[in-house]
Amino acid sequence: DETLWKLTEAIVLETAATLKEQDIAYVPFLIPAGVELGDMWANLGWSGSPPADADTTLPARRLKAIFAKAGIPLLDLMPILKGRGGSSLYFPKDGHWNADGHRVAGEALVPLLKEALQ
Repeated sequence: DETLWKLTEAIVLETAATLKEQDIAYVPFLIPAGVELGDMWANLGWSGSPPADADTTLPARRLKAIFAKAGIPLLDLMPILKGRGGSSLYFPKDGHWNADGHRVAGEALVPLLKEALQ
């Protein structure tokens, strides 16, 4: 629903402005759902593959566009997670990261967090 995307954009902009006003670093990042990695459909009740009209890339694309429009750097963890183990970094039944997933994401975030804290 477009209304919810406009609300999301407003929240992102308000968050960025509030943090900037307080001189607090903003280090946003996208956490891909297991289904975005291509093979974790079962935890959504889908067997085999998603329905033809399900666009699993839509949330990430819309969020990237919101941050880009606002000029706010955004780390997309999708290629990093995909390259370091993909769906094996998630628990198979609930779609959350397992210990390896947290480690990989943490390693990706450390340089950005160090820079933000300088």
